[in-house]
Amino acid sequence: MNIHLKFFIAIAFLSVSDLLFSQTGKISVSPEPAWITKIKVDYSQSLLDKDAEDGYIDILFEKQISLSEKSRYYRSCEKILSPSGVQNASEISISFDPVYERLILHKVRIIRNGKILNKLQLSKIRTVHQEEDLNDFIYNGSLNALLILDDVRAGDIIDYSYTIRGFNPVFKGKYSVSFDLGFSVPVYSLHYKIIVPKADEVRIKALNTDIQPSVEEKGGQTVYEWNKQNAAPLHLQDHTPSWYNPYPKILVSEYKTWKEVNDWARGIFPVYRDLSGPLRDKIRQIESEHRTPRGRIKAALRFVQDEVRYMGIEMGEHSHKPAGPSKVFSQRFGDCKEKSYLLCT
Repeated sequence: MNIHLKFFIAIAFLSVSDLLFSQTGKISVSPEPAWITKIKVDYSQSLLDKDAEDGYIDILFEKQISLSEKSRYYRSCEKILSPSGVQNASEISISFDPVYERLILHKVRIIRNGKILNKLQLSKIRTVHQEEDLNDFIYNGSLNALLILDDVRAGDIIDYSYTIRGFNPVFKGKYSVSFDLGFSVPVYSLHYKIIVPKADEVRIKALNTDIQPSVEEKGGQTVYEWNKQNAAPLHLQDHTPSWYNPYPKILVSEYKTWKEVNDWARGIFPVYRDLSGPLRDKIRQIESEHRTPRGRIKAALRFVQDEVRYMGIEMGEHSHKPAGPSKVFSQRFGDCKEKSYLLCT
């Protein structure tokens, strides 16, 4: 059997397993959390409609974060402008990592001529593996909750909200996030919020914008909020360098210094002293067959490149934390960080 076919079958099996598990334990429905700021939306705006692409326009995008709740709340409102918008905006797709995250749906509704149509039915939610990087031999195990809306028409407003609960444990309780304030398409209203416990502290940096947050002390926590209205599209000129990013954004981080980031990274790449017997044998072989540092480096590099294939199983904390060098040596595969880790070892 072809090796790619075997891998596809394995992924299909995992997809079915995760489908059953996620729908019973990882996706639920509940009212919106009490800690969010309720935003009133003007659905009648039309100033930026002429700049819309793909037949629809974003009326509102929200992202609100509670560090104490380890939760991220999202809300999106989109106005369908044409039949192409019906085609392009009638599916809701939400990505999450079932290893450490739960998806909580709050509302999915269509507003048509002032009338609200409820479209949130848990039985219609399907979970699928996207695995967009599978062709590059990277498997991260993330799921997409997919809801295909029926009876969507030009002129409709699609308004939905959800919360993703759980932070990646690999960061040891530290959190960082970026809030985008400009896009290549227009957005009528942007709202961002982060609630930080008094015992914690965040650093905030604005890029390409002078928008400042409102700051409020509430219930032993500090609340930061940003709002932007009528964000016109920003189109890059032709031949703009790939490294240049003119879009405005806000950076927020619990890390105080780059040394803290470095110390965290050193913690997930420890120097292993207790290596497996086979790995030690390989090291001794390279040492005995090559007398110069140059020869040993070349031999180690050739071994890792040629005899350890590239394959990334990057589920959960392994998005950043590598498997140990002895394991990578034994299984004869690893992703970028694991192959590099083995080479350094």
